[in-house]
Amino acid sequence: MKTIPQCGPNGIWDHLGYSINRCARGGRTITRPDGSVVDTITRAHEREDGYARELRAGKAELASHGFEMEAEA
Repeated sequence: MKTIPQCGPNGIWDHLGYSINRCARGGRTITRPDGSVVDTITRAHEREDGYARELRAGKAELASHGFEMEAEA
């Protein structure tokens, strides 16, 4: 698997070429280059905030493209 440096959700989406669309109440919709939308909600655990949900979904998207994040130092 190829690795990318540690980063937050924005860095993951940028690396994959996905776009971030801001919604009315501060929410975000993440769109793949083919126009489909990344589902960040169903991947959520009960106590996760928006950042954690996006990070979890982003890591899953990276894995589906053969990438993983470098281990934290």
